[in-house]
Amino acid sequence: MITHTVTALKSQATPAGAILDRFCGPGWTATPAKMLELLRSGVHEFRLSESDDLRIVADRNTDGGWTLAVVGANGQRVAPTSLPHWQMDRPRMAQPKKRSWFQRMIDPDAN
Repeated sequence: MITHTVTALKSQATPAGAILDRFCGPGWTATPAKMLELLRSGVHEFRLSESDDLRIVADRNTDGGWTLAVVGANGQRVAPTSLPHWQMDRPRMAQPKKRSWFQRMIDPDAN
């Protein structure tokens, strides 16, 4: 079994709330769909950094679907948003265009 370390659970803000967008580790990143594919293969194992007992598993629902879950050593689910690994991506603000030397010379006080 190949063990990977997850350092961040990146999420995006949506009108419905924060949604998990990707998993990140040292030198790799994966979408939830790719993570589910890797976990279902049975070859990969994903553990959260700075914790020996927390890991990510593919969990089979009663309706036959699959979900990703963070579980502790006792097998109990842990809310990913309660972990320090959960990070919210913030949209970057566009940098204001830099004024040319000529514009600064004509109006030095303008923004």
